[in-house]
Amino acid sequence: DDDDDGVDWEDNSAVVKRAKAASLAGGAVPDMPAFPDRLESVDEQEIAASCPICAQPFLDTVPYGKRAARVLYCGHLVCTGCVETFLKENEVTSASDRHPCVVCRRRVRWTDLPICRTVAYLYSQLKMTNDLAKPLSHLPRLRMVTRKRMLDNRASTNMMTRELAHKTRKLVTMADLAYEQHRENSDELADREFTERIENQAQAD
Repeated sequence: DDDDDGVDWEDNSAVVKRAKAASLAGGAVPDMPAFPDRLESVDEQEIAASCPICAQPFLDTVPYGKRAARVLYCGHLVCTGCVETFLKENEVTSASDRHPCVVCRRRVRWTDLPICRTVAYLYSQLKMTNDLAKPLSHLPRLRMVTRKRMLDNRASTNMMTRELAHKTRKLVTMADLAYEQHRENSDELADREFTERIENQAQAD
């Protein structure tokens, strides 16, 4: 299937099985957040632009394939491929069946879910405006390069700071030496003047 994009959707069944087992046992679902104080807004959902199960980004595919975003009745988004895997693993056949949302744990219907065309559109616009339409697979590398440059700049700044501190210490040391030398010279001059004054007084007597 061209819509798979190299994603093994059967591997997602492990996540679904863990969620199902924990739900039947009455315990918390591993790696799943507790019920939030409030549901995320649509804007917050669209910023993430990735499926909470497989972590793959939603795509604006025509016709809509397994990477298309589906809207659960609690408002959270799941890709079509993970929805199909969930229905298969849980043997959902009736529209009246209710199962927990993988995000908020509310029991909702998983059948006949509408497609969220908004997030797909926003994602397509992101691809179009992304630096000469570079593939989004380059984003991790771009992030790494950006982070490396930031660290290099920080290291450069630290090096300049160290050089400035070294020069400052050197100047302070030179100033201390000059002060000590001046004080020694002043002491010698004062001693010489005192000695000459005593000798002059002795000769006068």
